[in-house]
Amino acid sequence: MWTEEVIDGVTYLVIDDYISESVVLDADEMWLLSGPTVVETGVILTIMPGTTIYTDGSEDIFLSISMGAKIAACGTAEEPIMFTPMIDDPEPGYWGGLVLNGLAPINNGPTAYGESGTGADAGDNSGSLCYVRVEYAGKMIGTDNEMNAFSFIACGARTELNHLQAYMCVDDGFEFFGGPHSGMLWQQVMVMMDLIGNTVGLEMDNSGLLRLEELHLIEEGIEGYNLNQTDVELLPYSDPKLANISVINLSENSHHTGFYLSSDTKGSFMNMVIHGFQDEGCQVTRNLTIENMEAEELTLTHSIIDNANPLLFQDNDFNIVAPSFSFANAANNNTVASGGSSVGFLYGIFGTTTTGAGDPTTLDPWFLPANYIGAVPDGDDWTAGWTIHL
Repeated sequence: MWTEEVIDGVTYLVIDDYISESVVLDADEMWLLSGPTVVETGVILTIMPGTTIYTDGSEDIFLSISMGAKIAACGTAEEPIMFTPMIDDPEPGYWGGLVLNGLAPINNGPTAYGESGTGADAGDNSGSLCYVRVEYAGKMIGTDNEMNAFSFIACGARTELNHLQAYMCVDDGFEFFGGPHSGMLWQQVMVMMDLIGNTVGLEMDNSGLLRLEELHLIEEGIEGYNLNQTDVELLPYSDPKLANISVINLSENSHHTGFYLSSDTKGSFMNMVIHGFQDEGCQVTRNLTIENMEAEELTLTHSIIDNANPLLFQDNDFNIVAPSFSFANAANNNTVASGGSSVGFLYGIFGTTTTGAGDPTTLDPWFLPANYIGAVPDGDDWTAGWTIHL
């Protein structure tokens, strides 16, 4: 499943095709992806802690886990797993990224984006990714067809995802196309487009997402969509749950929105910090998305939205509207401010506050208790050791 090649005096084991039988990649070898690589159905790809997988920038290069296949890639804080270019000074978008395809339900017909189809197994298991860093990914492979650092397509609830970093990538850092996920401790640095995008019936619990933007944000920090606007009754309805999230922009050159909710999504969000975006902190767009907020099926509570323009609500024609009940209402226990007056507890991207915090276990028992707003509390720096450039 691989060939041996010497490049600039270094011996690589080169993978550039289908992986048709279960295999283990260990940290003692120099691994190189040199083309589109697909793990076939029924196969398990195991990657050991401390393994680095290099990429050479070939056309359409990516690593895709097929429906019914699995990846077992769990590093540690001391020995993370890394996907990175083999060259010095690469540009963002140097290679495609990592794609997991599952068999969980979506609401967009029989096929999600990418190669994945969908099934009826909400508990489908595409494997595990723990302490994994993907660098310089997000290659454009065609018109309106950009890959992401991490793409999760119809993955089920037994797929284990935690401690993931997307570094210097274009398009989305993490994009979810449907699937009932439970994941925790997402972390991302320098992603030039969306931090998280979710579509076609995402039902997800996650926490601890951290954003640092030192380049320029092209689109949104976090996006939420239901997407299937032709029949919004189709299930599953996009209804993610996120808690203890910091969406922080540190670049004066960055514009656009920290948190963008549209296309009729639902969702429950708590203990968030959204700060530093020169456009809107949080934007809710489309009539039905607004209606979901007014019906408290789309909620943002116990959070801090501190931006030049904290909140914006728009109808289908992008006219500004004043909802009867919005994230600004006192019952939501949010702090809405501008100019940084409410985020004095932050030092760069770190720091939390207990003032006004909620209990995320009320959203879902899956969450760990957390009596603070933000992602990385003092004394519990879960980013230490395995991330870079924080």
